[in-house]
Amino acid sequence: MKGLSEIPTIADLESAYRRIQINDIGCAEIALWSQWVRFDPRLGEQLVSCVCINWPAIDAVLLNEEIKKQPWPACLGIIMEQAFAYGAFEFLKRDMFKNWICSVMSGVASASPIANEQFFIGLRALGGKAMFEDATRSLEVYRRWGYLGREIMVNKAAYRVKG
Repeated sequence: MKGLSEIPTIADLESAYRRIQINDIGCAEIALWSQWVRFDPRLGEQLVSCVCINWPAIDAVLLNEEIKKQPWPACLGIIMEQAFAYGAFEFLKRDMFKNWICSVMSGVASASPIANEQFFIGLRALGGKAMFEDATRSLEVYRRWGYLGREIMVNKAAYRVKG
């Protein structure tokens, strides 16, 4: 299995969070951080939100080139599809966003559909109940991109109903 040359440290993740929050990111960072999401679902939540807000300013062709340099390019597909599914868009912009996603992910194959590996790395006990549930109750968005997972990468607190 190919992978990252270095696993992101806590300092790396904190730096990514800060840069996303101040909107100091480019295509290379989005591509790299989409790989880091496998180690930290919170980064996935932030990337989904960032993509939903900033997609019109992100160069789809450049992001496509950058994601193809990464070891797990299909990871970005999961982030993009979750942004599409859970982002709040006007109808016309939703259609444009879907076409933008198609441009970003053009030529990117899913991970090995035969292997169906766990999307998140090091977050589940090997052979444990959560890992079993990931395998048996995996969301379609993960399976479509060749992974197993159940996490919806949106900030759940933002969707909490006040009562």
